[in-house]
Amino acid sequence: MIFIIVTSLYFVKLTQCFPQSLVTTGIDKTEVRSEGQVLPLEISKFHVNSTIQFRYARTQVVSHFKNPGTAPNKAKFTMVIPDSAFISNFSMIIKEVEYVAEVKEKEEAKKTFDEAVSAGRGAGIVSKDTRDANIFTVETNIEPGEKVVFKLIYEELLERKSGMYKHSINIDPNQIVDDLKIEIFINESLPISSLSVPELVQSNEIDFTANEESKVAEVERDVDGIANNARIVFSPD
Repeated sequence: MIFIIVTSLYFVKLTQCFPQSLVTTGIDKTEVRSEGQVLPLEISKFHVNSTIQFRYARTQVVSHFKNPGTAPNKAKFTMVIPDSAFISNFSMIIKEVEYVAEVKEKEEAKKTFDEAVSAGRGAGIVSKDTRDANIFTVETNIEPGEKVVFKLIYEELLERKSGMYKHSINIDPNQIVDDLKIEIFINESLPISSLSVPELVQSNEIDFTANEESKVAEVERDVDGIANNARIVFSPD
């Protein structure tokens, strides 16, 4: 599903960066278990927080996974990001310790990940699908009964067309999540003349024509009494 907001502002030139390859390792060694029951992983929380200032958007995605089984299992966290966006940070939290990703070449990152998994250590790797360059996948192994928190930050300069720009967020955790929330805060130097939050799009297609306004999203304009600010919160029951 795609969550989209459209707003009318002005043009500011900024320098863009490009996607990078990331890998996380160094997690404490644990016992490798070869027996037990493998159960589907559970996602208990999926939050997206995006801040837009001068058409520059910084989006943080936080997803909580749990392994309810009695055998190790691999989790895949996939996020579709805009073509013009780049990943500025990725980390995993395991046993209350946060492990921040390192930038490595593709082959070296894959080798480091495989060695960590073979040694029974937690590891994660961000890979890019060559067929869909805007799809990034984080893969990690989770021990029985353990949890992992994925934290991904990506940034982008939103393109201005006809005096407006569009900010799209893909939200597809692939299962029902009890705690699902998306929050966008907009702060600009000029008053926001128009703001639109259309209904969710059941597709990965970013380019589309909005028809109806969202009935679920809460839109607050003139935040703190300032016409330059707005806040959108999407948190379905």
